[in-house]
Amino acid sequence: MNKPLGFENALSEFKACDQNLASGEPTAWGFEIIGKLSEEQLARLKQFGELQYSCGRWYLVTHHLTREEAEQKYGAVTLEIHCVDQSICSVRFGDTPFVSTTLCDWS
Repeated sequence: MNKPLGFENALSEFKACDQNLASGEPTAWGFEIIGKLSEEQLARLKQFGELQYSCGRWYLVTHHLTREEAEQKYGAVTLEIHCVDQSICSVRFGDTPFVSTTLCDWS
């Protein structure tokens, strides 16, 4: 994936930006912010994705793992437990566990 125009020197190459603690598998991809940016530049950068702080670093996240992608990569859902009060679930795709707010099936 190409870096947003005008931010070539402020962003890393496209890479995994976040991982699920239950499995260690990546769940978000984008660019690490490696250069200093003004408030105005940060506001402009938000049009390309979501700014996220993880493990002491800031990232421009442009893609999150979807449920469909997880099923394709790891297998069908073999277990899903919802914690309704927290809007979070524990879900296992094949043998790979995830604790997530975005991979849950609330239907």
